[in-house]
Amino acid sequence: MICVERVKNRQEYVDGLRIYPVIIRKKILTPSQLELWERAKQSYLNTGSLEKVLAHVDMSLEDQERLKKECTNTMV
Repeated sequence: MICVERVKNRQEYVDGLRIYPVIIRKKILTPSQLELWERAKQSYLNTGSLEKVLAHVDMSLEDQERLKKECTNTMV
């Protein structure tokens, strides 16, 4: 985010440019998001871990366990 502020420089006020870092928030993945949920399951089946999934989205611990359980049921 970029904003312009009036700042005091010695005895006078001037325009100052302030650059703030962008805060990126991950989306939260839940089983109700069917398309993303299926993609997460496929990624888990391919890699055997949720690392790549969790790099892109946040999931509750309960949803992580549910996804793992659904994948083990699929593999059997």
